[in-house]
Amino acid sequence: MKEINMTRAISYLPEKFITMEMAEAAAKEHRAELVNHLPESMITPDILDTIFEGEYSGWESWSLSRIPEEKRNRDICLRAVKADKGNFFHVPERYRNG
Repeated sequence: MKEINMTRAISYLPEKFITMEMAEAAAKEHRAELVNHLPESMITPDILDTIFEGEYSGWESWSLSRIPEEKRNRDICLRAVKADKGNFFHVPERYRNG
């Protein structure tokens, strides 16, 4: 049986059709690019923890700007810049250093 890539499936759906159950299932794939496709209201600390608990290092970049600033932490910011240097401009000042 073919495995379903929930992150990819969500990327083709209009936001109004994405449910929290779908977001939770996709987060378990540990694909950081999921944040590019979720409605902001579904980017919760639990979803972020699930996405980033693994060491997935896919080729797809993702935008830190899609994560509300109050939900960004140092670890997420580091991963974002590692995935795409352009994310540095969205790192809150308190997490910027050498």
